[in-house]
Parts: sequence; C-alpha cells; structure tokens
Amino acid sequence: MHIYIDLNSRNPLTMKRLFTPPQFTDSRCIACLLILLSLTAAVPAIAAPADIMSEFEAYKKQHQGHTQKIKDEFRAYKKQLKKAFRLYKKKTAAIWGRDNVMPRKTNWVSYHKNITQRSIVDFEHGTVEVDIALPADQQPSDDQLKQQLKQNIIALLKQRPDTRSMPEIARQPAIEPHGQNIPEQTPAVLDGQVADDHGNPVGADDYSALAQTLADRARRKTLRGNDGTLRTVY
Repeated sequence: MHIYIDLNSRNPLTMKRLFTPPQFTDSRCIACLLILLSLTAAVPAIAAPADIMSEFEAYKKQHQGHTQKIKDEFRAYKKQLKKAFRLYKKKTAAIWGRDNVMPRKTNWVSYHKNITQRSIVDFEHGTVEVDIALPADQQPSDDQLKQQLKQNIIALLKQRPDTRSMPEIARQPAIEPHGQNIPEQTPAVLDGQVADDHGNPVGADDYSALAQTLADRARRKTLRGNDGTLRTVY
C-alpha cells in the first residue's frame, strides 16, 4: 500500500490514499507470507559490530607480530652488515693504510693475493686502477713487475662478479677462493665496457696488448699500512 503524506498540512494525520490495495483471499495471503518468509531465510546473517571489532583486533594482533618479526630480523641484519663492513675495512687498511679504498655505489673494489693486490673500477669516471703492494725490502725487477701487472689487468678485464654476501667477503676479501664457484657462462663485469685511450672498444682478443700498454706506464709510490709495514705500491 502506497501512502502520500501531505507535509504542508499542520495535521500530521492528514493523508490521501493513492489507490486501494487489492483484496486477496486468505490462501493468497498465506502464499505471500510463505514467499516473504523464504526470502527472509535466504538473507545471510550479518555479524554484530562487536564480533567485527573482535575479529579485526585478532587480525591486527597477528599481523603486528609478523611485522615486528620482520623489523627485528632487518635490524639484526643491519647490525651484522655494519660489523662485517668494519671488519672488511680493518683488514684492507692493514695493507693499504691511508690509501685504503672502500667500495661504493659507483665503484667496484676487489682484492687478490692476501689483499696485497687490488683493482678499483670507477664507473662514474670510467677509470680502472690496478695496484700491487710489496714490502719495501722485496723489490722485483722491472720486467717481473710489469709482467705481474699485465696478468692482473687481464684478470680484472675477465673477472666475473663476486656473488658472495658482505659478511663472507669481510671474512675473506681476496676473491681467489671464491672464483671457481662462479658459473663459466657468467659474463665478466667489464664485458663490452673496455675502450682504449681513443675511446675505441677493446675486445677480449686485444686484452693482452692493452694490458701490456698499461703495465708499461706503471709508477711507484710508498705507503705504510695500518699494520706498520712500509710498502711500495705499483
């Protein structure tokens, strides 16, 4: 039954019937009632607000515990990483002293031969530095030195990435013990990035000639490591 209410009337009981509802027999009313009850039964139950809040609190508590676990693990990892970085710095500075170079976002530093040999690739400026540090009382001939530098330069140009974790590298900065674990098919870090003084690309077949040219330019300097030993660096 639809009813129209006259809102302008002062008498709230003033109403006007739009139409007269049809008259049903008792059996038709019972049928309507049964349909209404069936529809009512099909409506899913809705949780009370108190139930929803309790479920939300349980959900929040569960995920807060999970989030806290992640935070704790990340905090422990950062602590371990900082400790490893300090150990790495201490070991390398023992040889290289004030000339110690730490890896950064824009450079790649790798060590060889008990940290007495190193290579530094500066990707930002496009330069490569290969060094050998020897005790001042152990001076090889110029030919021996240049040959060693040449071999180190070639090794650097062919060197594949060191995939160890920072704690592993800190325990053993020199890469030799790890090198054999890198798959042969892994490309070298500097693959396709090497050029000569004129900017011409240099392929693997020309690495030997390039390395010899660079080794012939070797210069000497003296430094004292944090271990107190005086060394000559080439």
